[in-house]
Amino acid sequence: MGKGNVEYKLRKAVKHATPDMKDQIIEKCKTVGKDGSVPFVINTVRRNKTREHIYALVAAAAAILLAFNIGLDVYGTSQKNRVMTVVDIDVNPSIELNINGEDRIVSVRAINEDAIAILDGMDLTGAQTKVAVNAIMGSMFEHGYLKGETDSVLVSVSNKDANKALEVERDVTENIDSLMKAYSQDVSVIGQTIEKEDQDLLDKSNDYGISEGKVALINKILSLNNVYTFDELAKLNITELNEIICSIQDMEDPENPANRVDDEEPAIDPIISDPAVSTQGESGSNSTDTEPPSDGSSETQQTEDDVDIQNPALNLEDNSNPEKDTVSSNNAN
Repeated sequence: MGKGNVEYKLRKAVKHATPDMKDQIIEKCKTVGKDGSVPFVINTVRRNKTREHIYALVAAAAAILLAFNIGLDVYGTSQKNRVMTVVDIDVNPSIELNINGEDRIVSVRAINEDAIAILDGMDLTGAQTKVAVNAIMGSMFEHGYLKGETDSVLVSVSNKDANKALEVERDVTENIDSLMKAYSQDVSVIGQTIEKEDQDLLDKSNDYGISEGKVALINKILSLNNVYTFDELAKLNITELNEIICSIQDMEDPENPANRVDDEEPAIDPIISDPAVSTQGESGSNSTDTEPPSDGSSETQQTEDDVDIQNPALNLEDNSNPEKDTVSSNNAN
Protein backbone atom coordinates (compact mmCIF):
# COMPACT_ATOMS: atom_id res chain seq x y z
CA MET A 1 0.00 0.00 0.00
CA GLY A 2 1.45 3.34 -1.01
CA LYS A 3 1.86 6.43 1.10
CA GLY A 4 -0.82 8.34 -0.81
CA ASN A 5 -3.31 5.56 -0.44
CA VAL A 6 -2.86 5.53 3.36
CA GLU A 7 -3.41 9.30 3.65
CA TYR A 8 -6.59 9.06 1.64
CA LYS A 9 -8.02 6.40 3.90
CA LEU A 10 -7.13 8.36 7.06
CA ARG A 11 -8.72 11.54 5.70
CA LYS A 12 -11.86 9.62 4.86
CA ALA A 13 -12.06 8.08 8.34
CA VAL A 14 -11.65 11.45 10.09
CA LYS A 15 -14.31 12.98 7.89
CA HIS A 16 -16.81 10.34 8.83
CA ALA A 17 -15.87 10.53 12.50
CA THR A 18 -16.27 14.36 12.62
CA PRO A 19 -18.94 15.42 10.13
CA ASP A 20 -18.76 18.88 8.66
CA MET A 21 -21.58 20.95 10.28
CA LYS A 22 -20.62 24.24 8.71
CA ASP A 23 -23.35 24.30 6.11
CA GLN A 24 -26.01 23.32 8.64
CA ILE A 25 -24.93 25.98 11.09
CA ILE A 26 -24.93 28.71 8.46
CA GLU A 27 -28.37 27.60 7.32
CA LYS A 28 -29.79 27.96 10.80
CA CYS A 29 -28.22 31.33 11.33
CA LYS A 30 -30.58 33.73 9.59
CA THR A 31 -28.97 36.80 10.94
CA VAL A 32 -25.39 37.88 11.17
CA GLY A 33 -24.03 40.35 13.61
CA LYS A 34 -22.86 43.81 12.47
CA ASP A 35 -19.32 42.74 13.07
CA GLY A 36 -19.78 39.77 10.78
CA SER A 37 -19.85 37.21 13.57
CA VAL A 38 -22.35 34.37 13.59
CA PRO A 39 -24.38 34.12 16.81
CA PHE A 40 -24.01 30.95 18.80
CA VAL A 41 -27.22 28.95 18.56
CA ILE A 42 -28.43 26.68 21.34
CA ASN A 43 -31.12 24.13 20.72
CA THR A 44 -33.71 24.23 23.58
CA VAL A 45 -36.23 21.60 24.49
CA ARG A 46 -39.82 22.84 24.96
CA ARG A 47 -41.22 21.87 28.40
CA ASN A 48 -44.60 20.26 28.93
CA LYS A 49 -46.58 22.98 30.73
CA THR A 50 -49.54 20.68 31.45
CA ARG A 51 -47.36 18.31 33.45
CA GLU A 52 -45.90 21.21 35.41
CA HIS A 53 -49.40 22.38 36.34
CA ILE A 54 -50.27 18.90 37.58
CA TYR A 55 -47.17 18.78 39.74
CA ALA A 56 -48.04 22.19 41.20
CA LEU A 57 -51.60 21.11 42.01
CA VAL A 58 -50.42 17.91 43.66
CA ALA A 59 -47.92 19.81 45.77
CA ALA A 60 -50.56 22.35 46.81
CA ALA A 61 -53.03 19.59 47.71
CA ALA A 62 -50.40 17.82 49.77
CA ALA A 63 -49.62 21.03 51.63
CA ILE A 64 -53.32 21.66 52.33
CA LEU A 65 -53.83 18.10 53.54
CA LEU A 66 -50.81 18.34 55.83
CA ALA A 67 -52.07 21.65 57.27
CA PHE A 68 -55.54 20.14 57.77
CA ASN A 69 -54.14 17.15 59.62
CA ILE A 70 -52.04 19.39 61.81
CA GLY A 71 -55.11 21.51 62.48
CA LEU A 72 -57.10 18.45 63.47
CA ASP A 73 -54.38 17.34 65.85
CA VAL A 74 -54.19 20.78 67.44
CA TYR A 75 -57.98 21.00 67.71
CA GLY A 76 -58.23 17.51 69.17
CA THR A 77 -55.54 18.28 71.71
CA SER A 78 -57.20 21.56 72.65
CA GLN A 79 -60.57 19.83 73.07
CA LYS A 80 -59.04 17.15 75.26
CA ASN A 81 -57.48 19.82 77.45
CA ARG A 82 -60.52 22.08 77.50
CA VAL A 83 -62.20 22.00 80.91
CA MET A 84 -65.98 21.79 80.67
CA THR A 85 -66.93 20.61 84.17
CA VAL A 86 -65.34 21.12 87.59
CA VAL A 87 -66.12 18.77 90.50
CA ASP A 88 -65.10 19.52 94.08
CA ILE A 89 -65.04 16.60 96.54
CA ASP A 90 -64.86 17.65 100.20
CA VAL A 91 -64.60 15.56 103.37
CA ASN A 92 -61.86 17.34 105.18
CA PRO A 93 -59.45 16.73 102.31
CA SER A 94 -60.64 18.93 99.45
CA ILE A 95 -59.93 17.84 95.88
CA GLU A 96 -60.81 19.50 92.58
CA LEU A 97 -61.37 17.50 89.37
CA ASN A 98 -61.20 19.30 86.00
CA ILE A 99 -63.10 17.31 83.36
CA ASN A 100 -63.35 17.75 79.57
CA GLY A 101 -66.36 17.23 77.30
CA GLU A 102 -65.54 13.54 76.86
CA ASP A 103 -65.87 12.79 80.60
CA ARG A 104 -62.08 12.50 80.94
CA ILE A 105 -59.90 14.02 83.64
CA VAL A 106 -57.80 16.95 82.42
CA SER A 107 -56.18 17.71 85.77
CA VAL A 108 -56.57 17.13 89.51
CA ARG A 109 -55.77 19.69 92.21
CA ALA A 110 -55.25 19.22 95.94
CA ILE A 111 -56.92 22.23 97.55
CA ASN A 112 -55.61 21.72 101.11
CA GLU A 113 -52.75 19.88 102.77
CA ASP A 114 -54.88 16.87 103.73
CA ALA A 115 -55.61 16.26 100.06
CA ILE A 116 -51.92 16.00 99.15
CA ALA A 117 -51.59 12.69 100.97
CA ILE A 118 -54.79 11.40 99.34
CA LEU A 119 -53.46 12.07 95.83
CA ASP A 120 -49.92 10.86 96.52
CA GLY A 121 -48.78 8.52 93.77
CA MET A 122 -51.90 8.98 91.62
CA ASP A 123 -51.91 10.02 87.97
CA LEU A 124 -55.56 10.42 87.02
CA THR A 125 -55.05 12.43 83.82
CA GLY A 126 -57.10 10.91 81.00
CA ALA A 127 -59.09 8.63 83.30
CA GLN A 128 -62.87 8.57 83.24
CA THR A 129 -64.59 10.58 85.96
CA LYS A 130 -66.06 7.51 87.66
CA VAL A 131 -62.68 5.79 87.81
CA ALA A 132 -61.04 8.90 89.25
CA VAL A 133 -63.76 9.35 91.89
CA ASN A 134 -63.50 5.71 92.96
CA ALA A 135 -59.74 6.01 93.30
CA ILE A 136 -60.00 9.17 95.39
CA MET A 137 -62.70 7.83 97.70
CA GLY A 138 -60.79 4.57 98.14
CA SER A 139 -57.68 6.51 99.10
CA MET A 140 -59.66 8.56 101.62
CA PHE A 141 -61.03 5.38 103.17
CA GLU A 142 -57.53 3.92 103.41
CA HIS A 143 -56.32 7.09 105.15
CA GLY A 144 -58.96 6.73 107.86
CA TYR A 145 -61.67 9.03 106.57
CA LEU A 146 -65.37 8.14 106.19
CA LYS A 147 -65.32 5.41 108.84
CA GLY A 148 -67.58 7.15 111.38
CA GLU A 149 -71.30 6.59 111.81
CA THR A 150 -72.28 10.11 110.69
CA ASP A 151 -69.55 11.07 108.22
CA SER A 152 -70.49 13.25 105.26
CA VAL A 153 -69.16 13.97 101.77
CA LEU A 154 -69.83 17.17 99.81
CA VAL A 155 -69.97 17.06 96.01
CA SER A 156 -70.04 20.44 94.24
CA VAL A 157 -70.37 20.62 90.44
CA SER A 158 -69.86 23.58 88.13
CA ASN A 159 -70.75 23.72 84.43
CA LYS A 160 -72.04 26.52 82.21
CA ASP A 161 -74.81 24.14 81.15
CA ALA A 162 -77.07 23.89 84.22
CA ASN A 163 -78.62 20.61 83.06
CA LYS A 164 -75.19 19.07 82.53
CA ALA A 165 -74.14 20.21 86.00
CA LEU A 166 -77.17 18.50 87.55
CA GLU A 167 -76.46 15.35 85.55
CA VAL A 168 -72.84 15.16 86.69
CA GLU A 169 -73.83 15.90 90.29
CA ARG A 170 -76.34 13.04 90.27
CA ASP A 171 -73.87 10.61 88.71
CA VAL A 172 -71.05 11.44 91.12
CA THR A 173 -73.19 11.40 94.27
CA GLU A 174 -74.80 8.09 93.31
CA ASN A 175 -71.38 6.65 92.54
CA ILE A 176 -70.00 7.69 95.94
CA ASP A 177 -73.08 6.42 97.75
CA SER A 178 -72.81 3.00 96.06
CA LEU A 179 -69.09 2.84 96.79
CA MET A 180 -69.55 3.62 100.49
CA LYS A 181 -72.25 0.97 100.75
CA ALA A 182 -69.77 -1.48 99.27
CA TYR A 183 -67.46 -0.50 102.15
CA SER A 184 -70.43 -1.04 104.53
CA GLN A 185 -70.32 2.61 105.52
CA ASP A 186 -73.42 4.72 106.10
CA VAL A 187 -72.20 8.06 104.71
CA SER A 188 -74.29 11.13 103.95
CA VAL A 189 -73.55 12.47 100.46
CA ILE A 190 -74.47 16.13 99.93
CA GLY A 191 -74.75 17.35 96.34
CA GLN A 192 -74.95 20.90 95.04
CA THR A 193 -74.29 22.91 91.87
CA ILE A 194 -72.29 26.13 92.02
CA GLU A 195 -71.02 28.87 89.71
CA LYS A 196 -67.25 28.85 89.46
CA GLU A 197 -67.30 32.37 88.05
CA ASP A 198 -68.75 33.72 91.30
CA GLN A 199 -66.05 36.12 92.50
CA ASP A 200 -67.14 35.88 96.15
CA LEU A 201 -66.67 32.11 96.12
CA LEU A 202 -63.27 32.45 94.46
CA ASP A 203 -62.03 35.14 96.85
CA LYS A 204 -63.06 33.29 100.01
CA SER A 205 -61.72 30.03 98.62
CA ASN A 206 -58.30 31.62 98.15
CA ASP A 207 -58.40 33.49 101.47
CA TYR A 208 -59.36 30.49 103.63
CA GLY A 209 -57.70 27.71 101.62
CA ILE A 210 -60.96 25.80 101.14
CA SER A 211 -62.91 24.70 98.09
CA GLU A 212 -65.48 26.92 96.42
CA GLY A 213 -68.04 24.21 97.13
CA LYS A 214 -67.36 24.46 100.87
CA VAL A 215 -67.67 28.25 100.66
CA ALA A 216 -71.09 27.85 99.03
CA LEU A 217 -72.20 25.42 101.78
CA ILE A 218 -71.08 27.83 104.53
CA ASN A 219 -72.95 30.68 102.84
CA LYS A 220 -76.06 28.53 102.85
CA ILE A 221 -75.75 27.91 106.59
CA LEU A 222 -75.30 31.61 107.27
CA SER A 223 -78.41 32.39 105.24
CA LEU A 224 -80.41 29.97 107.41
CA ASN A 225 -78.96 31.02 110.75
CA ASN A 226 -76.63 33.94 111.40
CA VAL A 227 -75.56 32.94 114.90
CA TYR A 228 -72.31 31.65 113.37
CA THR A 229 -69.51 33.50 111.64
CA PHE A 230 -67.75 32.49 108.45
CA ASP A 231 -64.44 32.17 110.30
CA GLU A 232 -65.98 29.67 112.75
CA LEU A 233 -67.59 27.54 110.06
CA ALA A 234 -64.54 27.53 107.80
CA LYS A 235 -62.62 25.59 110.45
CA LEU A 236 -65.19 22.76 110.54
CA ASN A 237 -65.19 19.69 108.34
CA ILE A 238 -68.11 18.66 106.13
CA THR A 239 -69.56 16.26 108.71
CA GLU A 240 -69.75 19.03 111.30
CA LEU A 241 -71.25 21.47 108.80
CA ASN A 242 -73.87 18.91 107.79
CA GLU A 243 -74.83 18.39 111.44
CA ILE A 244 -75.43 22.13 111.79
CA ILE A 245 -77.63 22.15 108.68
CA CYS A 246 -79.66 19.21 109.98
CA SER A 247 -80.17 20.88 113.36
CA ILE A 248 -81.36 24.10 111.69
CA GLN A 249 -83.75 22.20 109.46
CA ASP A 250 -85.12 20.27 112.46
CA MET A 251 -85.86 23.53 114.27
CA GLU A 252 -87.73 24.87 111.25
CA ASP A 253 -89.66 21.65 110.57
CA PRO A 254 -93.31 22.08 111.66
CA GLU A 255 -93.75 18.31 111.78
CA ASN A 256 -91.09 18.05 114.44
CA PRO A 257 -92.88 17.40 117.79
CA ALA A 258 -90.38 19.66 119.53
CA ASN A 259 -91.53 22.56 117.33
CA ARG A 260 -95.29 21.86 117.61
CA VAL A 261 -97.32 24.46 119.51
CA ASP A 262 -100.43 23.13 121.24
CA ASP A 263 -103.18 25.81 121.18
CA GLU A 264 -105.68 23.74 123.18
CA GLU A 265 -106.22 24.52 126.86
CA PRO A 266 -104.78 21.94 129.23
CA ALA A 267 -107.25 19.43 130.54
CA ILE A 268 -108.45 19.96 134.13
CA ASP A 269 -108.06 17.15 136.64
CA PRO A 270 -111.56 15.65 136.88
CA ILE A 271 -111.14 15.06 140.59
CA ILE A 272 -110.27 18.70 141.31
CA SER A 273 -113.12 19.93 139.12
CA ASP A 274 -115.71 17.81 140.87
CA PRO A 275 -118.25 20.29 142.39
CA ALA A 276 -118.86 17.92 145.26
CA VAL A 277 -115.27 18.41 146.38
CA SER A 278 -114.08 21.76 147.70
CA THR A 279 -110.58 23.21 147.51
CA GLN A 280 -108.69 25.34 149.92
CA GLY A 281 -109.03 29.09 149.32
CA GLU A 282 -106.33 31.69 149.30
CA SER A 283 -106.76 32.37 153.01
CA GLY A 284 -106.29 28.70 153.83
CA SER A 285 -109.85 28.29 155.23
CA ASN A 286 -112.12 25.41 154.27
CA SER A 287 -114.80 26.59 151.80
CA THR A 288 -117.35 23.88 152.65
CA ASP A 289 -120.61 24.77 154.36
CA THR A 290 -120.20 21.91 156.84
CA GLU A 291 -119.42 23.11 160.32
CA PRO A 292 -116.23 21.70 161.84
CA PRO A 293 -116.70 19.02 164.55
CA SER A 294 -116.86 20.29 168.07
CA ASP A 295 -114.37 17.76 169.36
CA GLY A 296 -111.36 19.65 167.86
CA SER A 297 -110.60 17.12 165.08
CA SER A 298 -111.15 19.70 162.31
CA GLU A 299 -107.46 20.10 161.42
CA THR A 300 -106.81 16.38 161.27
CA GLN A 301 -109.90 15.70 159.16
CA GLN A 302 -109.04 18.53 156.74
CA THR A 303 -105.56 17.17 156.23
CA GLU A 304 -106.88 13.72 155.49
CA ASP A 305 -109.44 15.11 153.06
CA ASP A 306 -106.71 17.04 151.21
CA VAL A 307 -104.61 13.90 150.89
CA ASP A 308 -107.62 11.95 149.70
CA ILE A 309 -108.45 14.54 147.05
CA GLN A 310 -104.92 14.71 145.66
CA ASN A 311 -104.37 10.95 145.64
CA PRO A 312 -107.49 8.97 144.83
CA ALA A 313 -105.53 5.76 145.17
CA LEU A 314 -104.96 6.53 148.86
CA ASN A 315 -108.60 7.46 149.23
CA LEU A 316 -109.69 4.06 147.98
CA GLU A 317 -107.21 2.35 150.26
CA ASP A 318 -108.43 4.29 153.32
CA ASN A 319 -112.09 3.43 152.61
CA SER A 320 -111.21 -0.21 152.54
CA ASN A 321 -109.33 -0.08 155.87
CA PRO A 322 -111.59 -1.22 158.78
CA GLU A 323 -109.15 0.16 161.34
CA LYS A 324 -109.70 3.72 160.11
CA ASP A 325 -113.45 3.23 160.31
CA THR A 326 -113.09 2.16 163.92
CA VAL A 327 -110.97 5.20 164.80
CA SER A 328 -113.47 7.55 163.17
CA SER A 329 -116.34 5.92 165.02
CA ASN A 330 -114.54 6.33 168.32
CA ASN A 331 -113.84 9.99 167.63
CA ALA A 332 -117.51 10.53 166.88
CA ASN A 333 -118.49 8.95 170.17
